[in-house]
Amino acid sequence: MRITKRGWLGRSIGLLLVLVLASSALIAACGDDDDDDTTATQQPAATQAAATTTDDSDDDTAATTEEDDADDTAAATEDDDADETAAATEEDDADDTVAATDEDEADDTPVAQATGFEDRGYADTSRLVSTQWIEDNLDNDRVILFDLRNEEQYGEGHIPGAIRLQAGAVFQKEIDGVSGLIPPGDEVAASLAAVGATPDHTLVFYDARGSIWASRAVWVLAVYGHNDVRLLDGDFPLWAAEGRDVNTDVPSPTGADYAFSAAPNEDLIAGWQEIVDQIEDPSSLVCDARSAEEYAGRDVRADRGGHIPESVNVDWVRALNEDGTFLPADQLREIYEGEGVVGGKTIYTLCQTAVRATHTWFVLSELLGYDSVKVYDGSWTEWGNRTDTPIES
Repeated sequence: MRITKRGWLGRSIGLLLVLVLASSALIAACGDDDDDDTTATQQPAATQAAATTTDDSDDDTAATTEEDDADDTAAATEDDDADETAAATEEDDADDTVAATDEDEADDTPVAQATGFEDRGYADTSRLVSTQWIEDNLDNDRVILFDLRNEEQYGEGHIPGAIRLQAGAVFQKEIDGVSGLIPPGDEVAASLAAVGATPDHTLVFYDARGSIWASRAVWVLAVYGHNDVRLLDGDFPLWAAEGRDVNTDVPSPTGADYAFSAAPNEDLIAGWQEIVDQIEDPSSLVCDARSAEEYAGRDVRADRGGHIPESVNVDWVRALNEDGTFLPADQLREIYEGEGVVGGKTIYTLCQTAVRATHTWFVLSELLGYDSVKVYDGSWTEWGNRTDTPIES
């Protein structure tokens, strides 16, 4: 077959076109693969970045959440602890307040009065106690018991816990040459403070017999205004006779602060001039508590013997039973009224040094309830040694 130049050339051009198209197709195919690889490479990176971001965000969120939860938990715990602490503090404060209130109320509660005197008919027993009352109050810190007997008697045995006081030194003093007078209040207070007494204590006194010095102690403290002072009916002899506990232990009290807060009660005490002025006054009377022999001037214990004009004599021992306890009110009233010592008058009591006189003061003012009874504190020691006082014998 014969081929011309024109025919060969045409075929060559056609073949060239086929090759070009094939190359183009191949290049296009290769280009698509590169794009796919690039995309594939890019997609995992993006996905990884996104995943990493998500994980980090989740971790951060979780961490933040945990931290917040921990903070919340800690805060809640602190709040709970604070609440519990506050509650505990409030409870403790409440307990302390209740305890303090209870103590204050206990301190404000008066020491109980003695019982057992109801059948005696006394006007007032607030300053009188029984042996049973002493027994019941031996461990009462608000009560101080004083023994006024001498040192030998005290050393042989006393009521447990009793503190010995030298009555003559504490409740009497020589002033301006007159012995046996009531000491200044600050001196009495100092003596009481030295043995641990305070104005809030109940002070109870007993002696050897008949409450003679105990009544002096009660009267002195009544003059100076001690709130609660009492004496033991029957004193130590009755306590011992009843077989109650006696020991020889000597207490060692701690000193305290004590001062009388009021002025002396002048309604309980009289001086010699007041006694002179009342001699002819029918609204008053002197009751002489000495013995009949002293009253008559046969037993002389001063420069002069005898008695004050218009006075009457009722020996102090007549107010007592044989065991040293006080007689019932009806018997006391019969004795004193029988001698003209009646209520409605101002009664002055005296003896030698105003010890027996205070016993009669106690009987008349406390047990019989006379409204106006005063102790002539100078008594016969002063009256009988003066030269300007009237005397009968």
